[in-house]
Amino acid sequence: MQHEIINNHNLLDDSGKLIEAGYSRETKLRFNKENIKVSKFKLKTWDYYLVGNKEYAISLTLAHNGYMAVCGIQIFDFLNKKKYDYSKFIFRDKDKIIMPNKSFEDRVSYQDEQIELSFNYFNDKVEIIGKTKAFQTLDNLKINITLSKKNRDHMSIAIPFKKKHAFYFNEKFNHLLAEGYFVMKDKKVSLDNNYGVLDWGRGVWPYDNTWYWSSASGMTKDNILLGFNLGYGFGDTSKATENIVYYDGFGYKFEDIVFYIPEDFESQWKISDNSKNINLVFNPIYDNKTKINYILLGQDAHQVFGVFNGEIVIEGRIITVNNLFGFAEKVRNRW
Repeated sequence: MQHEIINNHNLLDDSGKLIEAGYSRETKLRFNKENIKVSKFKLKTWDYYLVGNKEYAISLTLAHNGYMAVCGIQIFDFLNKKKYDYSKFIFRDKDKIIMPNKSFEDRVSYQDEQIELSFNYFNDKVEIIGKTKAFQTLDNLKINITLSKKNRDHMSIAIPFKKKHAFYFNEKFNHLLAEGYFVMKDKKVSLDNNYGVLDWGRGVWPYDNTWYWSSASGMTKDNILLGFNLGYGFGDTSKATENIVYYDGFGYKFEDIVFYIPEDFESQWKISDNSKNINLVFNPIYDNKTKINYILLGQDAHQVFGVFNGEIVIEGRIITVNNLFGFAEKVRNRW
């Protein structure tokens, strides 16, 4: 049974436990991290953006994971099956990245002699500015993108883990309409009228975990906003899953979901929910593989980009999903 959070209040009580597990379609909870009762090295915080289309996409990350920070930019060229990774793990200067306690608020940034990236929030928009200089052997990069909210609703969940004092507070925003571009060497790629997603995460996580996540934002053939956020695999979701479908700017909540993933990750996937109201096939175009193993730190990830087709039933109405660009992923972290 899904529990909707109605009232505004703090996320954590004085003992560091969740006051109320559940979901909402707008921000109801205040991330009062001063009440966290575990080591600061166990707190994971991130702002992650992905915006693009079937030809090009860009992901942008600013994160602080306790013992290190991340400033990450990845360019995906799906036409040529290439990825350009400008990601940087930051240890000595990790506290330069200060993560806000509320989504779509304040400013997050990092700058050194090789890479600059900032997320500047204002009036339901975010201005993303970035550039690189002599970053390894990669071409210099320049980024100037503004994303604007188009949906009335977004997905917000607060869930516990079995481990004491562990929790996940997450907000995801679909249908962020893009205006802007990135330039790599002498090639300028416009992102005008594409859609992006924000994954805003704050939590105390167990050391070893695996999650499944899928997101897409676009339009129907009748030019009505259509998208979704689907996922599972982490925490106690008895009070709230993150599964929500957006239609015409409104969010419609769903319960459990399952990804049927082929062994090679690049064949066709299937995604459905327990009530059979979501029936999607996912045809990959590129598998963004990541394999990290640093003794205590590791990641094994397949973030697969592609297009979704199928049907979603919303309050008895059948909505056709037709070549909707997005991604689906399976990620295991040791952090």
